[in-house]
Amino acid sequence: MQLKTKLLVYITVPIALAVCISSYMTYRTHSAAMRHVIEKDIKATSFFVAENINLTISDIKNSFRVAAKSETIKASLENTGQREHERVVAFFEAIKHVMPTITDVFLLDENGNIRASLNSHDYGNNYGDRTYFRQAIAGETAIVGPLVSRVTQKECVYIAVPVGNERNKGVLVASVGLDSISVLCFNHDITSSRIDIFLLDNTAHILMAKESTNDGKHPDSIKLDGHTLSDGTPQGYVTYAFNGKTYTGFYKKIKNLNWYVLIAMDDTQINKTVLSSTKNSFLLTLLAILIGLLIGSILIYNVVKALYKIIEYAHRISNGQLEATLDVYGQGELGVLANTLRSMARIVKQDQDRLNRLVEERTDQLRLSQERLLKESALLKTILNTVPDLIFYKDMNGIYKGCNKAFGAFIGKSEQEVIGKDDVELFQLSGNAAQKFIEDDLQVMRGKLDTLIREEEVLYPDGKRIYLETIKTLYYSEDNAPFGMVGISRNIQLRKETEKAYAEAIQRAHEASKAKSEFVARISHEIRTPLNAIIGMNYLLKQSCTDPVQESYLRKMELSAKNLLSIINDVLDFSKIESGKLEIEKNTLSIEKLVRDVVSINEPKAKAANESFETHIDPGIPDVLIGDTLRISQIMLNLVSNAVKFSHHGTIKIEVLCERVHGENVTLLFSVRDQGIGMSQQQLDKLFIPFTQADGSTTRKYGGTGLGLSICKMLVELMHGEIWAVTEEGVGSTFFFRLQLEKKAAAAPAAQHPETEQSAPVEALPASSLKGKTVLLAEDNEINQEIAIAILNSFGLEVDLAENGLEAVQKIQTNQYALVLMDIQMPIMDGYQATRLIRKDNRFNALPIIAMTANAMNTDRAESLKAGMNEHIGKPFDPEALKRLLEKWCR
Repeated sequence: MQLKTKLLVYITVPIALAVCISSYMTYRTHSAAMRHVIEKDIKATSFFVAENINLTISDIKNSFRVAAKSETIKASLENTGQREHERVVAFFEAIKHVMPTITDVFLLDENGNIRASLNSHDYGNNYGDRTYFRQAIAGETAIVGPLVSRVTQKECVYIAVPVGNERNKGVLVASVGLDSISVLCFNHDITSSRIDIFLLDNTAHILMAKESTNDGKHPDSIKLDGHTLSDGTPQGYVTYAFNGKTYTGFYKKIKNLNWYVLIAMDDTQINKTVLSSTKNSFLLTLLAILIGLLIGSILIYNVVKALYKIIEYAHRISNGQLEATLDVYGQGELGVLANTLRSMARIVKQDQDRLNRLVEERTDQLRLSQERLLKESALLKTILNTVPDLIFYKDMNGIYKGCNKAFGAFIGKSEQEVIGKDDVELFQLSGNAAQKFIEDDLQVMRGKLDTLIREEEVLYPDGKRIYLETIKTLYYSEDNAPFGMVGISRNIQLRKETEKAYAEAIQRAHEASKAKSEFVARISHEIRTPLNAIIGMNYLLKQSCTDPVQESYLRKMELSAKNLLSIINDVLDFSKIESGKLEIEKNTLSIEKLVRDVVSINEPKAKAANESFETHIDPGIPDVLIGDTLRISQIMLNLVSNAVKFSHHGTIKIEVLCERVHGENVTLLFSVRDQGIGMSQQQLDKLFIPFTQADGSTTRKYGGTGLGLSICKMLVELMHGEIWAVTEEGVGSTFFFRLQLEKKAAAAPAAQHPETEQSAPVEALPASSLKGKTVLLAEDNEINQEIAIAILNSFGLEVDLAENGLEAVQKIQTNQYALVLMDIQMPIMDGYQATRLIRKDNRFNALPIIAMTANAMNTDRAESLKAGMNEHIGKPFDPEALKRLLEKWCR
């Protein structure tokens, strides 16, 4: 069968079927559409009428609310004069003129009586029983109706608003007759002779009606099928029957009134309208189809011919013959199709040419990118493999994605053997290391830690244990999502061994320092014991010597012994400072007294060297400061004694300036200036180095250990200060040191010195004569016994001897002593234990006990006071200092 015949059959049969189906569907669709249109018209009409009434009532209500606030209305309530009455009536007429829908306007007082009205027949009536009055007088705006007017006997709607204030109340009322409302319902241009319009109350009772038949027949109420208006439903479609007919309608509630507008139409009339419209539409459709068939059969031949050409052209294009031509033209679909095919062929050819170029360019780019990527990958691989640290990376499941050579060498596998494995597979011979690695990985992968740093001991495959420091962190994809984890492990075995060696070295240093301190203390004790004998014997010899030559010998021996004692004290201080055991104390001090004492101690030596002192104390320095009196005095004594030693004449100036007062702190600048030998710059550079003086000749000429200034420097720095010197060779030197002291303290401890320190259970007595008093000497060394007894006897004291602590305790129980001199290191019982036993007996709480020992450390002095002794004097002791103590404490 030819295409032409096929087309005729294919077109005619479907068109015939389409006509039949179209006829039926047209009827159904058009019928439903027409009915829907009619129902929409009914609904729109009900909306319009209801809204028209509602707007009218709302306008009246709102206007009356405004009018109720006018001075004219308020004045009418307050004043019943004729003038006010006329003004109100004129006001009402103006309102009615603006709102012709209003039937009547009147003003009621608080009792419901007419104050003013448009209708003269209203006067004399009382509306206090009306619902709208009661609501309005209570302060509400009321809309009530329909009610029968007492004047016109017609049904009206009443709109009432409150007027006035608490003193003068009233109600302004507008009445709107139902006939005025009917104008709004029935005389509008949208109403049709085919529809019925009803105004209903909420019980479906008809208030007003307009019928399409104009015969005046309508029901008193509408029986709504399945609807009730009393439930407040605002709108809806309804059907009802009357006089043998069925009606379809739509009701809409009027907002300001409890009424409804119902627009209805007879179903018979609706069906007639639908049928008429459907019939005409069907005939027109059928005619159009027949004309189309006729025209179509005429055009089929030309279409088929053109189609054959287009099909042939399409085949050639599909075979790649993009240069083929098509001689089908025109403005119709076939012409458009032909033009489209020609354009398509042209575009395809252009796209093919462009694609070929793009493929070539992209191929070149990919080749270059691949070469660059290979180079970068090779560089990165080289860098990673060059790094001695272990580098690895995993995916979010803990599977290894790669590593460097160091990591592979660590576990004895190649990179390819590592990739795809997890920790359990790689570290199965390393104990529980795999589980630890997995736990660390989870902390990072689950976001608990951004970066994890861990030091861990790991077992090498060869059995060797080493320490690794491992850093693990996430790396992210381009969309900032975690993509995997990278880790770097560094061998810190050497560092750990170094740290261990350092810790051991520190421990050994501490032990060595402790041993050194114990050695220095022991040597100090052992040297002080014979030195005490030397100084004591020298003192006794001086008391009985009359030969000038021998006296000279004794003075030189005394000077040598004291120099030796000074050296011992310097070494002891240096050892304590160096080992960090010297503590800076805080006690009250007076700068003026401190300087005076330093001058007093050095004055004899200065006079002997033909030198004098000049002092200057800044008046801005507070009288009482807080600091370490002993150590500041030690620094000053050292500097001043050096100034005396290295000068042969002139003036030594001691100056203390107040540099700064800030809060409770005071910064002081101390200086000691001499006119001595001075120093060169080379000598100044090594001035504060321990065991060093200006040069060897100085040491030989002037003596000393070279520790004095280094101790001063250490003490100043311990007190967070600084010390320096300014000098000129042959002219003299000035030593400065700066300290920050506290201005005052609420409860600072008393100044403590080796010879005045006390933690005594008794108070010192005023100085008194020693003659005839008995003291107990607890001493185990025979030479020290002999010296001490001789010196004490020279003071006029009787001496009882105890050779150990236990013997001292026993003698105190049976004898009465003015004072006890207690050695510390004794056999059987030491001095500390003996003192504690003595103090346990309340009878001896007031007995003065003075520690007299070669233990010269600060801890020894503190331990003596803690045990209950009153004073501490070190060996070798100065007999005169001992005498002062005895005079102070003997009872």
